[in-house]
Amino acid sequence: MPLKTRQPARQAARLAILAAALGLLSGCQGIGSLSLSQSGSQVRIIDVSSASPALDIYQGHDALAYNLGFGTITSYVPVAPGTYSLAANSTGTAQTVSAGKGTFLPASQYTVLIGDTAAGPQPLTLKDQNQPAPRGQIALRLIDQAERVGPVDLYLVPPGQTFADARPIAANIVFGANTGYLNVPTGTYTQNWIIVLNQYEPPYIGGNGFNWSVQMILDPVSGRIQDGNTNAFYGNLVRDQWVEARVHIDLAADTYTTYYNNVLQYGPLNYSHAWSAAGTARIAAIDLFSEDAVGILYDDVSVAAAGSAARGSGSTP
Repeated sequence: MPLKTRQPARQAARLAILAAALGLLSGCQGIGSLSLSQSGSQVRIIDVSSASPALDIYQGHDALAYNLGFGTITSYVPVAPGTYSLAANSTGTAQTVSAGKGTFLPASQYTVLIGDTAAGPQPLTLKDQNQPAPRGQIALRLIDQAERVGPVDLYLVPPGQTFADARPIAANIVFGANTGYLNVPTGTYTQNWIIVLNQYEPPYIGGNGFNWSVQMILDPVSGRIQDGNTNAFYGNLVRDQWVEARVHIDLAADTYTTYYNNVLQYGPLNYSHAWSAAGTARIAAIDLFSEDAVGILYDDVSVAAAGSAARGSGSTP
C-alpha cells in the first residue's frame, strides 16, 4: 500500500495526544439550540465504557436514553433539579451494569459519563460550562479513560514550531483524571489511520457490532507512526514521496505485524484480541480513515495472501 504524506505549506495548530485515548468534551455544546430555563436542568449521557454492553440509562424510575453503545453521545434532555439515583442497565433488561447518584442544580447543564474504573463501569456526573470560550479559542475538558497506558501529557503544536519545541498544555494526566476546562486556540486536529477490523456489522451505532485489530496511525503532528491500540510511538513519517505501508496478518498464529517504508514498526502482536477480548481471528473490513482527508494520498491498495499473485488495486484520495 504505497502512500504519500504531504508536508503542508502552513501548518495549523494541531492537537497531539501522547499515549492516551482521551475524552474531549467541548464547552457550551448545543447551547445555541437549547432554551435553558432558570429553574430547570439539562443532562446528556456519554458512554465511554468499552467493557459494557449496550446500555439503557435511568434517572430514578425515568428513562433518559436507550440502547447506548460505546462512544455514543446523546443530546441534552431536560430534568427537574434535584439529587437522583442513576443507573445504567444492560439494554432491554433489569440487569444493572453501573449505578451512582447525581445532583442537578437549576439553570445548569451536566454530562453523565459512563466510564470504566477498577471496580467496573461507573457513572461520573460533570457540570458543564455554559458560557462560550474567549474569542478565537475553544474550551476543552479532558477525561482520561485509557486503562492500558500510564500518565500522559497533552500538547498543542502552534504554527512554525515542531513537536520537540512545544510544551504540554496539561501534564501527567492519569486514568480517571479530569483537567477541567482549558481554553486553547482554534485550529485543525487530524490524524490518518490504517485500520483492519475483525468484526464489521453495519450500520455503525456506538461501536456495537464492530471490533478492531489493526489501528496504525500516521500522525502528522508528531511525525511518527503510532499504534492506536496501545498509543505507543514508533518510526518517522516520510513526507512528499510515495512510501509503502504494509500489515502482515497471520490468522493461523493470530498475530499481525506492521511495516512502514520497508521497516518493521511493531509486532508480531495478538490480532484477535488487540482491542478487546471479544475479537475473532478473521479479516472483516479494511478502513483507510482520515479525520479530514487532507494531507495523505493512497494508491495501489491491495489485499493478497502471502506469496500469492492475486492482487487488486484502487485509489483513495
